Amino acid sequence: MVGNESNLLGDRSMNFVRIFLVLSISVAVLFGCDSGPTEGSLPGECSDGADNDSDCNDSSGGSDSPVGMVHVSAGAFWMGCNEEIDEHCSAHEKPYHEVILDSYYIDIFEVTAANYRSCVYDDVCDYSGPTSNDSASGTLRTYRNQREDHPINYVTWAEAKTYCEWVGKRLPTEAEWAKAARGVDGGKYPLG
Repeated sequence: MVGNESNLLGDRSMNFVRIFLVLSISVAVLFGCDSGPTEGSLPGECSDGADNDSDCNDSSGGSDSPVGMVHVSAGAFWMGCNEEIDEHCSAHEKPYHEVILDSYYIDIFEVTAANYRSCVYDDVCDYSGPTSNDSASGTLRTYRNQREDHPINYVTWAEAKTYCEWVGKRLPTEAEWAKAARGVDGGKYPLG
């Protein structure tokens, strides 16, 4: 951010905006790609015939999940900021509303710098982030900086989309990302 913006919005609000921008710009690369519903199954239906999606897979991905992915059940969840429990809701977090999604799979782990570099070396992906340590952001980069097992950073939405397509997946939608990250109850602190 530039200059006096933190004075206008307040430090707490600016920190949230920074976090939101980082997540929204590079969501798939930081969290992973999504493969969508399984072919041949209906939303809310497991491929093994279990009665509900929570019986399909355990938190490690389960036997029916594609390798390295976890199943997210079909159904409703609350998206946005709930002003009844959070007095710091920003305009871009509103309205608080219920969203219904089909089931889908999402990567358990982040895309590493080594994984992303393989796509670049295959002449499919581009990397437009810093490539030297000449700036503060350059020293923090994971690409070509002896951080092969760290999550890739400084990747644009278009670059993340290309990577996901290269591995036969797609970026999650904003709603899919929110449900996977926050859960279904709309709590202010979903992880405790």
